[in-house]
Amino acid sequence: MVYVENGHRRGRAHPVTAQMLNKALVHRVIPWIYHHRVWTMDESQWPISLEHFKELDMYLAAHLRRVRSGHRWGMIRYFFKEIKKEQQEEHRLAEFERKQREVRLNQVRRVLFL
Repeated sequence: MVYVENGHRRGRAHPVTAQMLNKALVHRVIPWIYHHRVWTMDESQWPISLEHFKELDMYLAAHLRRVRSGHRWGMIRYFFKEIKKEQQEEHRLAEFERKQREVRLNQVRRVLFL
């Protein structure tokens, strides 16, 4: 595939190569990601990272809109949307706890310096 692609006049992927890769994406990669989703905040357990998901979602939006609007990819998008919400919620809680510790520390300092 690489030899054919490099031999193309403009360096574009050969249509047959692009078709094979898209077919593999639709029939192998997306179903594999769909079946291996794990609801955890440990990124090492996810089938793909959040950054790779964003790249693949952008590619699907630009080139394979029907696949992007399909059930499997929709469930994968929902999964990563919920994971992102949970990460933001954890970040908010951590920030709130940090502020609470700071307030308590300031109270202790006031008492000690009275």
